[in-house]
Amino acid sequence: MSKIEVLFEGGASTCCIRVDSGAQVRTDLQAGFSPIDLFSASLGSCFITILSLVAKRLVVDITGSRVEVTTEMSSNSPRKVSKMHVHFYCPRRFTKEIEEQLENSAKSCPVHYSLHPDLIQEFSIHWGNP
Repeated sequence: MSKIEVLFEGGASTCCIRVDSGAQVRTDLQAGFSPIDLFSASLGSCFITILSLVAKRLVVDITGSRVEVTTEMSSNSPRKVSKMHVHFYCPRRFTKEIEEQLENSAKSCPVHYSLHPDLIQEFSIHWGNP
């Protein structure tokens, strides 16, 4: 379990501190990551972290891979994230079996499973792309 402390810094800025390590992340609506950006980054980061753990177990290298997350907001009230597109790009190709194992594991990240079922999540995996 982690504990996060969020400090309001004025304007539209916060400083988020992980209490056990002191690690910090700042949000700022005008000049940095917004809370929604962090929400998107959480899904993308979790997605690629799970892939990296499975890749290590399968003894394959996904170094140079990246995830792009696009977030769409609802147009009606209440304002919320309505759809997320997650694109994973791996510069390498593997055997069909390895790619299938990686693809099947990718959606098992805790962030994905923690999101409301009404939130549409679309995942695309691109092998052999930079």
